[in-house]
Amino acid sequence: MDGLFYRHDPKGFIVAPAPIGAVVRTLPPATILVHISGIQYYACSGIYYRKVDAGSVVVA
Repeated sequence: MDGLFYRHDPKGFIVAPAPIGAVVRTLPPATILVHISGIQYYACSGIYYRKVDAGSVVVA
């Protein structure tokens, strides 16, 4: 929810960056459209996404 990802830590779960390759169904509300080298991406909080059939995939 809210674009947060978690990873396991010895103390429990902690918020982590979105893993590259993760597919999300909806993008966070603050996402903006950007074009880099003629390719359309969506960006939010330093995370970049590309549209795919299943939603959007996190890219490097």
